[in-house]
Amino acid sequence: MAIKINFDTAHNPEMPTIVLAKKNGDKIGQINAKAIEVSDSMNDGSDIIFNVHKYIDGEKCYLWEQIVDFKLIHCVEWDMWFEISVELNQSNDTIKTVFCKRLGQAELSQIMLYDIEINTENDIARDDYVIPTVFYNIEHPEASLLHRIMEKAKHYTVIHVDTTIANIQRTFSFSDISIYDAFQKIAEEIGLNVAAKPDSQDICFVPDNDYAAVIRKEAADKVPKPGNFVTTDGKILGQHKGIIHYTVGQRKGLNLAMGHPVFVTQIRPETNEVVIGEAEDVFTDSLLCNQLNFMAVEDIQEPVEVIAKIRYSHSGSPCTLEKQPDGTVKCSFHEPVRAVTPGQAVVFYKEDYVYGGGTIIR
Repeated sequence: MAIKINFDTAHNPEMPTIVLAKKNGDKIGQINAKAIEVSDSMNDGSDIIFNVHKYIDGEKCYLWEQIVDFKLIHCVEWDMWFEISVELNQSNDTIKTVFCKRLGQAELSQIMLYDIEINTENDIARDDYVIPTVFYNIEHPEASLLHRIMEKAKHYTVIHVDTTIANIQRTFSFSDISIYDAFQKIAEEIGLNVAAKPDSQDICFVPDNDYAAVIRKEAADKVPKPGNFVTTDGKILGQHKGIIHYTVGQRKGLNLAMGHPVFVTQIRPETNEVVIGEAEDVFTDSLLCNQLNFMAVEDIQEPVEVIAKIRYSHSGSPCTLEKQPDGTVKCSFHEPVRAVTPGQAVVFYKEDYVYGGGTIIR
């Protein structure tokens, strides 16, 4: 089920009430989450990222010690459950970054399948083989692909399967693959749209949001070649497939075996490198922008307090705008924000109207 985000009268996304819970579902208390970001798509589980501060108005967060890996959170308005992983900001040990993965995806990604044959010669040779396995057969679970795949996850229940796909019959072999990834392969094989949906919502005028394909088609001679993933000090970590496939803050699709989540922190077109770092490396307390367009005033000469949004899913962060001698504007955030990306727009709000905006340059 996709996340439905409501917007307030100022067109800002309304963030959910986030409640910390134990693995058994017992609720512990409401989290005062900051800088909430939501990622949702049809072909992947919903993700939420937010910060938690150890001290709020000088008082320690009473949940601080309990916000740890593998706990759950419940988003009340969406009635959704997520499993969390937590990273302590190494440069500021009073901030935790919490990564939330939709509970079903998190659990099914950890349950592995081995030596599962569906409608292959080996499968047909089974002594108990009677009829071919179809996608879903409630009367004969032994001949139901869904039942056979979910044998290790019996606490899950199939609620509904459309009759138009229930009798589809295909051949599969699964080994050393998670149930979640197996479902992705099945969906792709039988032509379900969920397997073809893009992983994020980006440029609305690009077919299927595949902007890399458009770049390859329209500017084939300018498409960057594969290059290196590197650390900030230049250590090579692996090879990327071209900088057009990545954006600052990205952690999915990197295919780097680092043993823990890592993120794109910078893209260097001049050297064709994608810089990889830790969660705290994605945060910054300021940005610089140009190509300014002020809506409520002619220009700014003195510092002004506004709310800045650095992407469509950003709830907005308080900041101070200051005009620079070269005509650019520096935006100093009251709290660090995640994944400021050069080339993207930043929009400023004051009270309930658009104050202005510009293009991020660093």
